[in-house]
Amino acid sequence: MNQWLNPENPFFNGVRKIVDLIWLSMLWAVCSLPIVTAGAATSALYYAVVKNIRRDRSYPTREFFRGMKENFWKATGVWLVVLLFLVMVLVGDLSLFGSFLKLETAADAAFTGLFCLKILLPALLFIYAFPMMSRFDMKFVAILEKSLILAVRHLLHTLPLLLLLFVTLVLAVAESLFVLFFLPGLYCLLASFFLEPIWKRYTDVPEDMREGVADLWYME
Repeated sequence: MNQWLNPENPFFNGVRKIVDLIWLSMLWAVCSLPIVTAGAATSALYYAVVKNIRRDRSYPTREFFRGMKENFWKATGVWLVVLLFLVMVLVGDLSLFGSFLKLETAADAAFTGLFCLKILLPALLFIYAFPMMSRFDMKFVAILEKSLILAVRHLLHTLPLLLLLFVTLVLAVAESLFVLFFLPGLYCLLASFFLEPIWKRYTDVPEDMREGVADLWYME
């Protein structure tokens, strides 16, 4: 009975993590409302989810705002780049994309494929850049460059991350309340299981062996 009432038992610990995940998702939603701050909020959310939810360290609110403060300007800059690509694609191609969506001819299929490739670049930046900022201190241009390098180098991780992002966006459109209260944190939590092994690969390297795979982080 005492073990059941112990707040450190697996049941209460799991409930606490769910509540913290919901709270972090709500913080992300509020801090993303100005739109231009969504990048900084995303980087902060990933940082807080990994440190608090996965590693049981510190407090969720403290870590969220710490992550947002440390990466605010770089994350905002990367987010504006992502938005610029999305606006260019949507304004230039979205109206045509609807007419070709039926894929009745080879030309329709080719246009649809081209549209998807144009969407791919900002998607890859979103997947890698914001989590990477929460773990590494890098210059703005290096963040953009190495996000794309990682996407190609770790293709077996990139593909499920793209699928995860797609499913998240579909759920975001279909279930608005779910987005507000759970989905952002859940996305970061699931994405971390693919991303953290990548970060570990580049951090657990002795200084005298930082060549080859490790030089990704030490080239400015």
